[in-house]
Amino acid sequence: MEIWNRFKSSVCNFHTFDNYFNSQQEVEQLKNDYNNPFGYTQTVISASPGNGVTHLINAICNKWIGKGKNILKITGQSIVYILKKIKSQIEFENFQSYLVSFEMLAIDNIQFFYNKSVRFSKFVLELINKCKEMNKPLFLGCSQPEKDFTKSKKYSKHFTLNRIELKPLNSINVFKVLKNLCEYEKMIPENLIYAISGYNGSIQEHINCLISIRFKSKVEGIIIKSLSPEEIEGRFNIKNYFRKQQFRKCFKKDQLLLWEPEGIFQIQ
Repeated sequence: MEIWNRFKSSVCNFHTFDNYFNSQQEVEQLKNDYNNPFGYTQTVISASPGNGVTHLINAICNKWIGKGKNILKITGQSIVYILKKIKSQIEFENFQSYLVSFEMLAIDNIQFFYNKSVRFSKFVLELINKCKEMNKPLFLGCSQPEKDFTKSKKYSKHFTLNRIELKPLNSINVFKVLKNLCEYEKMIPENLIYAISGYNGSIQEHINCLISIRFKSKVEGIIIKSLSPEEIEGRFNIKNYFRKQQFRKCFKKDQLLLWEPEGIFQIQ
């Protein structure tokens, strides 16, 4: 068995368009126009970590799988590893042929090609051009826009790519994502989710904060549900869970979420 046959990345079934948290125009268009999957060409999806690149890549893959299409999702890390193991030009070409043999190809984390040898970037460049020649959809995910090598003048002059640059999550979207993830977790009430949603950080940082406070409150016998968001902040020093330690204060009375003393969120 060829080495690359072991590196097909799994597609998270939970990541769909139905629970995707970013509603900007490009994403809505991608979602709504997806009845014709062959209408898509080569597209780069980029955003800072935690802002939904991998979720959107998985949502696209799940849409194709739901239509019975044969797709491949693989990561930039896996491709770099495989190319390091390949020793001959024949193997190189066989791997390339394998990647374009699927009806749709998705490569996540292309930032791992940044500052690698010319051999790696040349491989991706040839792959993009081959997909274009074959009218084959290719989706590239980049979670570090500053390391998106496809934007450099050296490479961009060789091909044209569609681009979807995801906007950073605001506090309301963070709250919705976390509330959805914690729907069946009684030890993580809404007032805790609300208290941390205003912090500027990745979804992973928010999840780590929730898990840590959940266990800490259990050990110390603290009933989080009885505390206000301000009391939660003071008791657990939430900002220490976030690298940037910035509070965005995006929950305004004239917008979506209000915290009521009874602990009930209301949608205005």
